[in-house]
Amino acid sequence: MRLLFLLTIFLLFSCSTWKESLVEKGDKEEAIQNAILDFSHTKRLFKQDSVFYIGVDDPLVIFKEGKTRWHPHKTHDKIIGISIVGDSENLYHKSDVELNKPNENPRIPSRFVIHNEKLFLWYDDTQQITQELVDAISQFGLVRDNDEELFVVIDDGKKGANYFFCRNDLSRYKKVINNIAIGYYDMPKLSCP
Repeated sequence: MRLLFLLTIFLLFSCSTWKESLVEKGDKEEAIQNAILDFSHTKRLFKQDSVFYIGVDDPLVIFKEGKTRWHPHKTHDKIIGISIVGDSENLYHKSDVELNKPNENPRIPSRFVIHNEKLFLWYDDTQQITQELVDAISQFGLVRDNDEELFVVIDDGKKGANYFFCRNDLSRYKKVINNIAIGYYDMPKLSCP
């Protein structure tokens, strides 16, 4: 009985310490940091890959299926959507990651974070490609010579984590683990101030 009590206390303490690191105020950059912190404690997904891609939906748009295509249905201005999915197969030619050029190709990431020896990448149209980014993606084996043929592999069955953050309090959020892109299913109930 005493062992069970000590184990419970340990689990509560270990969970609360990283959750106390979540930022309450900020914008999409802080929401990304909160998502990475939470994701790094989602052991099943975090262990599967060494490279993860982040998608940002700010504001969050929910799509609805029409007769011929999906179309925007509802915009949630109080919600920032962040998705994280693992993928070590997405490679880049050296010419794709040229330094100090405006990055207008959303397939090429322009921001990154290395957290617990894992690489997290995302596209930011306000950020140029830096030497630090090139070094990071090279370190993780994502850069190939220009003469190599590259294929884009998309695994529709791969699960990722979709985060729904309250814009006014980023420590309030919901996480959904699935293989459906954020915005293409009903958002979980989230009461934002």
